[in-house]
Parts: sequence; structure tokens; C-alpha cells
Amino acid sequence: MTAKNASARGLAVLCAAACVWMLSGCAGSLTGRRSAPPMAPDDLLALVRKHAERLETFQGRGWFTVFSDQGSFRGEIRIAARPPDSIWIKLEGPLGIDLVTASFASGRAVYYSPWMKADTSDSSGARRSFAGLFPTGLDSLTVMSALFGLPVPPAGGPDSLRSMTSEKGRYVLRVGPDQSLWVETKGPVVRRWEKRQSSGDVAWAYEADQFHTSGGIRLPRRIRFIQEASGPGAAGEVVLYYELIQTNQPLKKGWCDVRLPKNAESRPL
Repeated sequence: MTAKNASARGLAVLCAAACVWMLSGCAGSLTGRRSAPPMAPDDLLALVRKHAERLETFQGRGWFTVFSDQGSFRGEIRIAARPPDSIWIKLEGPLGIDLVTASFASGRAVYYSPWMKADTSDSSGARRSFAGLFPTGLDSLTVMSALFGLPVPPAGGPDSLRSMTSEKGRYVLRVGPDQSLWVETKGPVVRRWEKRQSSGDVAWAYEADQFHTSGGIRLPRRIRFIQEASGPGAAGEVVLYYELIQTNQPLKKGWCDVRLPKNAESRPL
């Protein structure tokens, strides 16, 4: 055997050994996710709630896309929030056209758009209005927290939680007769939450992905709200994507204000 052939064979052996080492280290990822560790359902929901409660403030900027049977519409979204009950939202269309600015704080909601008047209301009416911006079927405060990717199932009775299993390294909870939740072990956070009709079709769903950690809190950059369209032109899907996220940072003074023109009118809902 020549020195050249011996060198080539030695290099091949080293490459083969390296491949075996890499494959043995990656075997877990190649064969699938590990099973989620055993846990009582109530304990899991308590951890989901505890993780969400670590969020003191949220600031996000990105894009929203609304899909309906009449097409799609894309614009920019900015959000600032102090959970659980104060939030400010601004939506802009193409070319920076103002669509709506809205806030809910201290039991009062204010909306303003160049094409609509400002509305004010009490706490319950305001929360219903905010919930109406997105797929129906979720508690309004849950909708607010879902806007920044940390929805928490409301506490139910002892019979509300039907079962919990592990699937692809995630927990799957069956809640009531028609709802299911997929929960990531990291966080833990809700990845998907859906409600099905008696026919088996999805009535509404919340989905989250592209998770990352900001300020020690795990939350998604991309969020989808899906629902069966309630009529012509109704939104069947709303997608949010946050390019910029800041958590637990101080909010500027007046962060929740909606600046109204002098000629704007207000009326109760």
C-alpha cells in the first residue's frame, strides 16, 4: 500500500468515525421527540398560568394578515400591554394608512379611526368589543393574552378536564366535550387550542409557533386565529407575526392613550 493510499484510507476512517459519533449524539432528534414527563393535569395548567404571569409588560411590532372568502388584507400592527387588563393596539394598512387605534384600560375602551367615531364604554362592553376583533369562542381576557402568545385556559369545574396524554413530546389536554390543547413542555406554553363542532369540524383554533425567549419568557413570534367564517366577508383567519418583541420593559408615560382629533365625537357602545 502506498503512502498516498494509506493517507486516504486513514482520512476515510476518521470521517466514518466522526459520522458515527454525530449520529449517536443526534439519535434522539432523528428518532423523534422524547415523551413529556408525567405530570398531573392541574399541575400542568398551574405551570402554564405561572409562566404567563411572569409577563409584566409586552411591546410588539410586526404584521397582521386577515383572510376571508373575499381575499386577504395585510397591514402593520403595534401592541403595548400590561396584563391582564390594559392594552393598546394600532393597525395600519398599506403605505402606512391609519386604520384604527384602540385601547382598553381602567374599565374604559376607546377606539378611533379616520372612518369611524371614537367609542367609549364600560368594562364589560369594552372587553366584548375587543374579543369581537378576533375569532369568537374564547373569554375576552384570554383573547387579549393570546395576542402576545400566552393564553391561559380559564379555570373550570372538576369535570371540565377529560384527559391528558403525551404526543410528540407535548402534552395534549382534552377539556370539556369539544376542546383540546397542545402544550409545549418548555415554558410551558400553549401551542394549539381548538374547539370542534359536533360534526368534527374546527369551530375555532389558536396556533403559535416560532417560539423564542425574551426577558426570560418563552413566547411565539407567529400566532394564528382560525374560525369558521360566520358570513360573507367575515374573517376566517387572522395571522400575527412580530418582528420586534420586548418584554418586562418600562412603558412610556401615556402609553395607553388614544390621541383623538379635536372634532372627534364619543358615544357609549
